[in-house]
Amino acid sequence: MAQIRNRPRKPLQIRIRGVSARPIGVGPKSDTLLFENNRAVATLAGIELNTHSFSETKMYFLRMTQYVSLAGIACLVALIACAPNSAIAQETETTLKELQQQWANIDAKLVAKETELKSAAGDDESLQKEFRDLVDEANAIVEKLESTAKSLLQTNPEDPEAVRTMMGIMVNDAQFNRDAKVLAMGDQLIANGINPEYFKLASRSERLSIPAREIFDELMIRHAEAMKGDLPRVKFSTTKGDIVIELYENEAPNTVGNFVSLVEQDYYTDMIFHRVLEGFMAQGGGFKKVGDNEVGGEGPGYEIKCECDSPEKRLHFSNCLSMAHRGKDTGGSQFFLTFSRTDHLDGLHTCFGRVVEGQEVLDRLARTHIAGPQGEEPIPGVVKDKIIKAEVIRKRDHEYLPDKVGGNDEAEKKDEKKAVEPDSGEENAEAANPDSDTEKNAEPAKKAESEKETGNNSESDK
Repeated sequence: MAQIRNRPRKPLQIRIRGVSARPIGVGPKSDTLLFENNRAVATLAGIELNTHSFSETKMYFLRMTQYVSLAGIACLVALIACAPNSAIAQETETTLKELQQQWANIDAKLVAKETELKSAAGDDESLQKEFRDLVDEANAIVEKLESTAKSLLQTNPEDPEAVRTMMGIMVNDAQFNRDAKVLAMGDQLIANGINPEYFKLASRSERLSIPAREIFDELMIRHAEAMKGDLPRVKFSTTKGDIVIELYENEAPNTVGNFVSLVEQDYYTDMIFHRVLEGFMAQGGGFKKVGDNEVGGEGPGYEIKCECDSPEKRLHFSNCLSMAHRGKDTGGSQFFLTFSRTDHLDGLHTCFGRVVEGQEVLDRLARTHIAGPQGEEPIPGVVKDKIIKAEVIRKRDHEYLPDKVGGNDEAEKKDEKKAVEPDSGEENAEAANPDSDTEKNAEPAKKAESEKETGNNSESDK
């Protein structure tokens, strides 16, 4: 059946009834609008975010650091509850400038300490500890900057100082591949009416990595979509809560047409999330639980073409909705929702939507499989979550129908033939045992062709 391969930071084969993939990345043209010289000063922000912060030494420590400052957030919440709006704005603005100065001071210390580390002979544990302590202090300041800017934006959603500060933090987080956080902050700024030029400048910065720039490209698209506000939306009511998904009809019209059509036919009612892997994705749309067995897997009776070859294709960021398949142009009903940036699936699977409400529900879905030394293994005793109901809550004023591979007439004839002829048994065996590997059942020539189409290679099988 439909497969998707997981490939975390280190290539690792995770079979999920899908195709293997190789990394693909196409970035926008870049220039030096946002950053200058070798220090990459974020001119959009009231804080400095320097390229030296991305050196190997500092990168190592910063990647190990998490932002934790609940006390600071609690204090700001108390201020909002107790003080008049004008007082909040004045005090918050003052605090923001003070924090920016603190950041500048600590950043200068980090530069000096990094120089010491580079010139020190051998591993100097005391210097490394001092450096780590400074990084912790810097991260605490950034956390306070973020919470303070958010507080200010609650009072004045268009406050330029707060917006610039948020953009500076987003640029920093984007460089460390925190796409979910950057996109969530960007969505909030879009709701507040941000000028999209901020995102445009960041997306064209040659000082940012291509993956970081792609996040701001995505935010520019989301800003344009928010201005129109007419993309279709579907709500999944699941055993763990509601998920609202906005569909990318502009870039994947046929995939969206197929999905909306199936939702309106109640196709996804009682479908389980049959494959859920921590840090990767949740796959569904193929099987239902009947007694102790999982039945289904044959799809809707037709296939649709992929829409992932276009330069305008959407990328697989965290919380995106994408089409599962067993090879090019074999999609039907199965889909998956990503938990993280899965760039190795870009250009191989059609990303056709994103979660706009209920991201926390994805965190609560029962994980069904785990990556082991020999590949993917099911977790015993897991009660798999399911879609109780799927419904279209918004769509454009036209009919939504799939354009099937071979044409709709040919697909309908195939359905009629399948209805009167018994199955060969191979597909039924797969439906009864969703953990079986369809690639092993494929003929060698067919498998080789599939690997060629999907970019399967030895790297993805490591």
